[in-house]
Amino acid sequence: MAGNDYRGHAERFLAAALRHPECRGGRLISVDAGGSRIELDLNVEMPLAFKVDGASPNGVRVVETVNVRLWPSYPWSSPSFYLRMDFPRDLPHVQPGPVTEPPRPCLIDGNQREYFFQFGLVELGIFNLVHQLVLWLQRAAEGTLIHHGRGWEPTLRCDLNDVIALNAEACRAVVDRNGGYRVLKSTFFRSGGDGSLVDKQGTTWLDVIRGCGLHARDR
Repeated sequence: MAGNDYRGHAERFLAAALRHPECRGGRLISVDAGGSRIELDLNVEMPLAFKVDGASPNGVRVVETVNVRLWPSYPWSSPSFYLRMDFPRDLPHVQPGPVTEPPRPCLIDGNQREYFFQFGLVELGIFNLVHQLVLWLQRAAEGTLIHHGRGWEPTLRCDLNDVIALNAEACRAVVDRNGGYRVLKSTFFRSGGDGSLVDKQGTTWLDVIRGCGLHARDR
């Protein structure tokens, strides 16, 4: 895709986003072979007592500037939204990620790409994604991102890459005609604050399917 196409998509995205009543401003920051970067200034409705201080007690500002990335595959891919680097990271529904990158809000209970496409028109998809972002910021300011009546809400891991290394022959050896389950001790690694790998102990469940094979699930 040519650079003019990237710019055209970015300008149309910005025009659609600015139609939202809570979008107080926006600008096209950059366009290159990696896509486009846009900033949106979003008004965050919150109780008057918070507005006087310019921010909620948990650190959400009355006006939040959000960075939007449109990837080279846009509009066949969904935009990505990034909050400021010092946005509070201890709130619910923040996508997991390294502290060296801006936090990302989890806007949709499901696949964001499917949500973006369901409205038919790209402009409608943009408007509704921005609306989800506005609602997310409002709930973040009020401390209502979690619906407490539903209990614990797991973090979506759609955008995270995971690798499982296992001894295939050893796993096949546990398959027999009786089926059932096997629990194996395992080790998993995560990235530490300095980028190093930190190992932890865990368990892996093997669902042994009678007479045909098995499925591994990390726990």
